[in-house]
Amino acid sequence: MIRYDIKYPIGFTSINILKQFRGKGYGKIILKTSENFLKKNIILISKIKKNNKSSVNIFNKNNYKLLCERKYFFFVKLILNKE
Repeated sequence: MIRYDIKYPIGFTSINILKQFRGKGYGKIILKTSENFLKKNIILISKIKKNNKSSVNIFNKNNYKLLCERKYFFFVKLILNKE
């Protein structure tokens, strides 16, 4: 499941994959595909627990950049209009 909480131009995103589907690459595919349905020119932010290495990998593989590291990792990605 992908969740977006959007208050344009900023959106917060999170991901949760059922245990039986973890480790199969579905997270990367689902995140990338879901971004195609978003408005363009938006800033996406994801807050990830430091011990959640799987989520960190999913967001890294989808070109999210580490914004800051505190109690959580915060990743950011810009979705720009390509016209």
